[in-house]
Amino acid sequence: MVHVKSEGLAVKLSQEINYAKSLYYEQQLMLRLSENQEQLELDSE
Repeated sequence: MVHVKSEGLAVKLSQEINYAKSLYYEQQLMLRLSENQEQLELDSE
């Protein structure tokens, strides 16, 4: 939890945090998709 002095700053921080979280989740999803793709390629050989 973060305490800030103004609502504007709180909004800006929450947007930045949510953006970082979305990038993280997207990266995790892409890693899982690429691992699945590699496994499919190995299975087809």
